[in-house]
Amino acid sequence: MSISCQEGRLLVKTHSACLFFCKMMQTGSIEAQRNTRRSGAPFDGNYSRQIIEKRGGNDMITERITKQSRMDAQRLYEFLSDCSGTKTADFILVLGCHDLRVPDHAAELFLSGAAPLVLCTGGFGKMTEGYFHLPEGVLFARRCVEKGVPPDAILVEDKATNTGENFALSRALISGKKTGIAVCKPYMAKRALATGEKQWSEIQWSVSTPQIPFAQYVPDDDALIPEIELMTGDLQRLEIYARRGFQAPTFVPEEIWAAWRRLVDAGFDRYVIK
Repeated sequence: MSISCQEGRLLVKTHSACLFFCKMMQTGSIEAQRNTRRSGAPFDGNYSRQIIEKRGGNDMITERITKQSRMDAQRLYEFLSDCSGTKTADFILVLGCHDLRVPDHAAELFLSGAAPLVLCTGGFGKMTEGYFHLPEGVLFARRCVEKGVPPDAILVEDKATNTGENFALSRALISGKKTGIAVCKPYMAKRALATGEKQWSEIQWSVSTPQIPFAQYVPDDDALIPEIELMTGDLQRLEIYARRGFQAPTFVPEEIWAAWRRLVDAGFDRYVIK
């Protein structure tokens, strides 16, 4: 294993892959500067609300978040979040996104002895491009280090822009593994499992997510808008991407599709494939 410093980063090379994260002593605590926008503006931790503000807000928030739409959103959330639970494994794959509770959960799993290796994956996705000041994988790795994961137990993939690439590009970094735990935001659980089974089929996957009830995940209407838009897009991709061979098939009950149709008809279709 070789270690060197380049441009303020600590680079650790092992297993023919780069394990890297920003040098803590040079960049300061992630708590003091986490998720700073590239412009340097502070980030207050309310991911979805700040993304709404960056996009100019939504004049129809009050009208769109009805009792029915909230009930339908909860149906999608609970269906998409249902996963196989946590097992011990050879490694933890942390899927990048806009929610720092994901690497926090991955760190908890590592520290509990669930796996000896953490692989953080993600470049800039549709929710973080032009918004996070570091690729998701790098930011998540820094977060894991701050939460107690040893730096030499972390691998980073920093180019993936979608879930398929999270698995495909990470697959190139390690070999000889048989089991993995995919860690992701709650409503990505089913898509993560379906994608892993197709894109990295030699690994026996389980999925673990932060255990957060729908009402607590995003407690206010402003921040709920983009999350519903993401969920309608994710549910649709379970069907479309399975047909295209990108994911393993996943059964979706008709009552979930009915809730999806009501949400799409109500305008929550930003990420729905037309």
